Amino acid sequence: VGGGWAFLILLPWGQDLGALLLALGAGRRLWGLLAVDAESVRALGSGRSAASRTRQALFALRSAGALCLTALAARVDVLLLGILGTLSDVGVYSVAVGASQIVWLAGEAISVAVYGRLGRSSMAEARRLTVRIIRLTVAVTAAQCVLLAALDNPAVTFLFGDEYVDAARYLQILLLGSVVYCIIWPISAYFINARGTPGVVLTIAGPNLAVCLGACLLLIPAYGATGAALGSSLGYAAGGLLGAARLMRDGRRLQAETAT
Repeated sequence: VGGGWAFLILLPWGQDLGALLLALGAGRRLWGLLAVDAESVRALGSGRSAASRTRQALFALRSAGALCLTALAARVDVLLLGILGTLSDVGVYSVAVGASQIVWLAGEAISVAVYGRLGRSSMAEARRLTVRIIRLTVAVTAAQCVLLAALDNPAVTFLFGDEYVDAARYLQILLLGSVVYCIIWPISAYFINARGTPGVVLTIAGPNLAVCLGACLLLIPAYGATGAALGSSLGYAAGGLLGAARLMRDGRRLQAETAT
């Protein structure tokens, strides 16, 4: 979600509007992701032959599919809470979701900024750059999470009133997963732009969504919005850890290729 939409989600304009803005933000994110994939396809070349056009189409479909699943995983908790919970729960919870996803913006921006360099670099250089970007992203995201966690209760009460005080608790739960999940952006950029293997990102995004979906379905009926926050945070952590595992596996493969 862009900075403007993230800010709008935090405005106290009522429960219905909070949920609506989350949906609009997801649509805007999806449009932006598809635009990025169109650029990546054009970068592959003109592709005059049928085989080349097929490769380009598969590259675009896998990239778009992975990024769409990632965007859906970031919204499935709100969707299921709207179905299994109450409208009041969605209104309060949407404030926490909007605030928690602000911390992703830095990691997304840093990853986009190095897209071109990743594509031009050798595999070894691209991997080193990715590791540096991951460290920077985690440091920046962790600092933002600590600041938000320290200020969330008084800030929510001041901005929205006592009826939204539970959003502070949901936010603290969501921030735990966000610290791990932030590495998804540089890892996705590496596999799509440097390695040219968007299918790997699909193998990360699919299980990430599955964990979010399963955990929310299990926890929301019993714990309401708290269950949505727990399920979402578990999904975030699972996605980040799986991404890190795939990156380490790719590193071992590169070392084996270099040795031979």
